[in-house]
Amino acid sequence: MTQLVVVGSFPEEFIRTVALPESIVVFMANTNIPRLSAAEAVPWLQTKLGITTEAASEIKAWAKTTMQLAYTPAVEAILSGLRDHCVLERAGLEPEDAEAAANALLKGTQPLLRDLLIVGHSDFHASAKDRAAAHRLVYRLLKLIPQEQMTLRQVALYGLSETERGLRYVSAVERGDAREVLRLVCAAHDGDRALRDYRSRLAPTTWADERDDVAPTDDAIDIWLKRNDDLAYKAGAFQRSIPDIDEAASALFADFAGDAALRVAAAGMGGTVAVHALVQRAAEVREWLERRGWSVRRLEPAYPARVVQLLPH
Repeated sequence: MTQLVVVGSFPEEFIRTVALPESIVVFMANTNIPRLSAAEAVPWLQTKLGITTEAASEIKAWAKTTMQLAYTPAVEAILSGLRDHCVLERAGLEPEDAEAAANALLKGTQPLLRDLLIVGHSDFHASAKDRAAAHRLVYRLLKLIPQEQMTLRQVALYGLSETERGLRYVSAVERGDAREVLRLVCAAHDGDRALRDYRSRLAPTTWADERDDVAPTDDAIDIWLKRNDDLAYKAGAFQRSIPDIDEAASALFADFAGDAALRVAAAGMGGTVAVHALVQRAAEVREWLERRGWSVRRLEPAYPARVVQLLPH
């Protein structure tokens, strides 16, 4: 039986191992696309797109800048809002909830978004009677970040929803709920989808136009609050994927009617993807991946345990 090692990131910490249910197989597939922020991407881009070294270098610089998106400025924006009574009132946060959130973020040596959601890491969620109530508190916290700083909102939403997905992934794996695992993998990739297309002079992709959770406005958040929307399925935007992989993710999920899902893996911007599939579709999924020219390896119990990063900072 394949074992997955569950770790937290920043600071890294071992949490536990979980056994992958027999109903699911996992493939690691190398797309043979170099990371666009790496030096080897420049000649690859020149060949693929027929562009100059200068143009390829501009794409590399954009990719490097995108990969520098970090959670710390988003956390600082939330903390700033927690100190402003007018902002708190507009966001609909009660004083006791604001105090609990501030205490959670400031409990360690560095503020961590994950401490707002992980049981045992803080008392913030204790003010919520259930998980849905905790999600509503998180949505109100997002409104503390000014709409004019939308990139910070996008990153904060991704970090918080990815934390929730990580928790839910472990729970679904332990229950053997294959369908939930696949939905979570699909949702995880959604949070990493590209907002710019390197193949079209960095023109905007249509992804942000298709949903209201990629660039979360105050109006969108108000709708989520009324509907009690599930945080685990909110995308945000961490932008570690590229359109080639996004197109493959959409096609795989559609072609197999939800029986398989992929997400960009490792640092992203090319490279490797992780693919989950129902065991009865494994051979078909592997063939589908290989037809794209990808190098595919199935995770087997004989291999060393693979690390699944679940808890972003």
